[in-house]
Amino acid sequence: TPGTPVTATPLALVATAGTPSAKATTLAAVRAHGLATTLTCNEACAARGELLVTAAQAKRLGLLAKRSKAKAPVVLGTGQATRTAAGAFVLTIKLSAKARRALKHARTLRLTQTITVTGGAGKPVVRTRAVTLKAS
Repeated sequence: TPGTPVTATPLALVATAGTPSAKATTLAAVRAHGLATTLTCNEACAARGELLVTAAQAKRLGLLAKRSKAKAPVVLGTGQATRTAAGAFVLTIKLSAKARRALKHARTLRLTQTITVTGGAGKPVVRTRAVTLKAS
């Protein structure tokens, strides 16, 4: 109707996460270069990622004391990336030095990749996926 103010609704952030790159799906490649994932945003955004293992796996890898009562997942590595406009970009999650040492002799590792993308409106979008890495 005439005279009624028009309010614009903010554009909702749409974030899609691709699969981890084929180059870095072995344990050795992830230890050396990190785990790269392609993300796409429909507006400027910032992304933060983590690689997590269960407390039981962390104990087996020597990241937690064997007698530890910890139940929470353990962070192996983090990464962050920003995009100033809509489009695709790569988020690389690098392992901590302690995690790189612990994974030196591992054969297979099942971990969780969590990616949080925040757009201009400030509301985060979280994507979680299971990733299995093998020695070769």
